[in-house]
Amino acid sequence: MLFVVVAAILLVFYTVRKLGAQRQRAEDYPHVKPQDFARWQRKELFSARLGSWACFLYVFVGLGGEPLYDYMLREGMSVTGIRAIGPIAFALWGVCVGAAFLTGVSAGVFRKELGMGPPPKREKVFPGSNLPD
Repeated sequence: MLFVVVAAILLVFYTVRKLGAQRQRAEDYPHVKPQDFARWQRKELFSARLGSWACFLYVFVGLGGEPLYDYMLREGMSVTGIRAIGPIAFALWGVCVGAAFLTGVSAGVFRKELGMGPPPKREKVFPGSNLPD
């Protein structure tokens, strides 16, 4: 259960990373060629999507494991085969999260090589709101 909680936390982290990478625009970095920016963004989005999907599926399997286990026993699957699902899911999750981490580090290094700093602050626009910022 501990790893399901860790996967849920990482799911939030990777989702926020994905949203942050999608929000950035090439126009915000005029010194970077658009094709280099697109290459960085593809790497960053791939990393975040891989990590978030791996964590989502692991949480899904982790929380749905008990009912799935009962269903498989009722359908006549061998206990040995059923017990192999957990370690296989854990190993696949670990490999995918590791690959997402390494891809994310690679994207971060490429971002530094391009001289891209933190994303610029954007104005918060709330339609129909007269509240001051």
